Amino acid sequence: MVRHNKSLDRSGDCAFRIMTGPAMLDWIRAAANSAVRRHRLLLMTTPRLLADFNGLFGDVLCLSHSDTSLDENGVDVPLRAGMTVIAFEPDPDENGAPDNLIAAGIVEESPQ
Repeated sequence: MVRHNKSLDRSGDCAFRIMTGPAMLDWIRAAANSAVRRHRLLLMTTPRLLADFNGLFGDVLCLSHSDTSLDENGVDVPLRAGMTVIAFEPDPDENGAPDNLIAAGIVEESPQ
Protein backbone atom coordinates (compact mmCIF):
# COMPACT_ATOMS: atom_id res chain seq x y z
CA MET A 1 0.00 0.00 0.00
CA VAL A 2 1.40 3.40 -0.95
CA ARG A 3 0.56 6.24 1.38
CA HIS A 4 0.39 9.77 0.09
CA ASN A 5 2.26 12.40 2.10
CA LYS A 6 0.38 15.70 1.70
CA SER A 7 3.28 17.65 3.21
CA LEU A 8 5.43 16.69 0.22
CA ASP A 9 2.76 17.40 -2.37
CA ARG A 10 2.50 20.97 -3.66
CA SER A 11 0.40 20.08 -6.69
CA GLY A 12 -3.09 20.35 -5.20
CA ASP A 13 -5.16 17.20 -4.98
CA CYS A 14 -2.72 14.90 -6.75
CA ALA A 15 -2.85 11.44 -5.15
CA PHE A 16 0.36 10.09 -6.69
CA ARG A 17 3.12 11.65 -8.68
CA ILE A 18 6.56 10.97 -10.04
CA MET A 19 9.46 13.38 -9.86
CA THR A 20 11.32 14.09 -13.06
CA GLY A 21 13.80 16.60 -14.36
CA PRO A 22 15.33 19.18 -12.00
CA ALA A 23 13.13 18.17 -9.04
CA MET A 24 14.42 14.60 -9.25
CA LEU A 25 18.03 15.78 -9.56
CA ASP A 26 17.62 18.03 -6.53
CA TRP A 27 16.18 15.13 -4.54
CA ILE A 28 19.07 12.83 -5.57
CA ARG A 29 21.65 15.49 -4.65
CA ALA A 30 20.02 16.07 -1.25
CA ALA A 31 19.93 12.33 -0.51
CA ALA A 32 23.57 11.89 -1.57
CA ASN A 33 24.73 14.88 0.49
CA SER A 34 22.88 13.51 3.51
CA ALA A 35 24.56 10.11 3.12
CA VAL A 36 27.99 11.73 2.77
CA ARG A 37 27.38 13.83 5.90
CA ARG A 38 26.34 10.73 7.87
CA HIS A 39 29.44 8.87 6.64
CA ARG A 40 31.74 11.77 7.57
CA LEU A 41 30.12 12.06 11.00
CA LEU A 42 30.60 8.34 11.55
CA LEU A 43 34.28 8.61 10.62
CA MET A 44 34.75 11.66 12.86
CA THR A 45 33.11 9.99 15.87
CA THR A 46 34.57 6.49 15.44
CA PRO A 47 37.48 5.92 17.84
CA ARG A 48 40.84 5.42 16.12
CA LEU A 49 42.77 2.94 18.24
CA LEU A 50 46.44 2.03 18.15
CA ALA A 51 46.82 -1.68 17.45
CA ASP A 52 49.60 -4.22 17.07
CA PHE A 53 48.89 -5.98 13.79
CA ASN A 54 51.16 -8.83 14.91
CA GLY A 55 48.03 -9.75 16.90
CA LEU A 56 46.08 -10.38 13.67
CA PHE A 57 44.79 -13.95 13.54
CA GLY A 58 42.85 -14.55 10.34
CA ASP A 59 40.15 -11.90 10.37
CA VAL A 60 40.44 -11.21 14.12
CA LEU A 61 42.68 -8.45 15.48
CA CYS A 62 43.50 -8.47 19.20
CA LEU A 63 43.00 -4.86 20.34
CA SER A 64 43.91 -5.14 23.99
CA HIS A 65 44.54 -7.50 26.89
CA SER A 66 42.43 -5.27 29.14
CA ASP A 67 39.11 -3.43 28.88
CA THR A 68 40.71 -0.28 27.40
CA SER A 69 42.82 0.57 24.37
CA LEU A 70 44.89 3.65 23.51
CA ASP A 71 43.54 6.00 20.85
CA GLU A 72 45.56 8.06 18.38
CA ASN A 73 46.23 10.68 21.09
CA GLY A 74 47.35 8.19 23.74
CA VAL A 75 44.07 8.40 25.68
CA ASP A 76 42.59 5.20 27.16
CA VAL A 77 39.30 4.36 25.46
CA PRO A 78 37.00 1.93 27.30
CA LEU A 79 36.13 -0.99 25.03
CA ARG A 80 32.65 -2.50 24.91
CA ALA A 81 31.15 -5.19 22.74
CA GLY A 82 29.36 -3.81 19.70
CA MET A 83 31.28 -0.53 19.38
CA THR A 84 32.63 0.36 15.94
CA VAL A 85 36.34 1.26 15.84
CA ILE A 86 39.12 1.97 13.40
CA ALA A 87 42.39 0.25 14.34
CA PHE A 88 45.71 1.40 12.97
CA GLU A 89 49.42 0.81 13.39
CA PRO A 90 52.00 3.35 12.27
CA ASP A 91 54.23 1.34 9.96
CA PRO A 92 56.74 3.51 8.08
CA ASP A 93 58.18 2.07 4.88
CA GLU A 94 61.91 1.56 4.28
CA ASN A 95 62.30 5.30 3.49
CA GLY A 96 60.46 6.42 6.64
CA ALA A 97 57.33 7.52 4.78
CA PRO A 98 54.05 6.74 6.58
CA ASP A 99 52.49 3.48 5.48
CA ASN A 100 49.89 2.87 8.19
CA LEU A 101 48.12 -0.44 8.59
CA ILE A 102 44.38 0.20 9.00
CA ALA A 103 41.37 -1.96 9.85
CA ALA A 104 37.78 -1.15 10.77
CA GLY A 105 35.43 -3.41 12.64
CA ILE A 106 33.17 -4.08 15.57
CA VAL A 107 34.56 -4.89 19.02
CA GLU A 108 33.77 -8.30 20.51
CA GLU A 109 34.82 -9.77 23.82
CA SER A 110 37.42 -12.49 23.53
CA PRO A 111 36.28 -15.96 24.48
CA GLN A 112 37.38 -16.86 28.01
